[in-house]
Amino acid sequence: MELYFTLEIIVIIMLAVHAIIQPYQNPFFNVLNTTIFADLAIINGLSIYNFYWAQNGVEETIVTVSYFQVFLIYLPLVYMAVVLLLKAGMKFKKIRRHRWVGKLSHYVPLAQNQSAEYRLQLSSSFSENNLPSRLV
Repeated sequence: MELYFTLEIIVIIMLAVHAIIQPYQNPFFNVLNTTIFADLAIINGLSIYNFYWAQNGVEETIVTVSYFQVFLIYLPLVYMAVVLLLKAGMKFKKIRRHRWVGKLSHYVPLAQNQSAEYRLQLSSSFSENNLPSRLV
């Protein structure tokens, strides 16, 4: 039992030192890492709680706390999956925004700052008879 308390104190000290020092330049990474350390401290504290109640023979709370521990264990994984899906969705939107024009649609990309008249002029300036030799 003393080992669990020692581990809990070590994790809380690591959490406090990390929150004070903030080793990353990007504040998002500091917050993310501190949150993961806090999650670890809570899971460790719940393990101590389960160990205490297992010694006293109370089964109902052990099952409930164990389910909550499993939820806390998978919480960072779910968060990262959501972040990766959002980033993939943004990348997909960026790819879909990149449209092509005219008969040479795969050779003339549209830029965001081009006007509609310029794009029309650009697409009409390339006719099939006026193609550069490398594009034929």
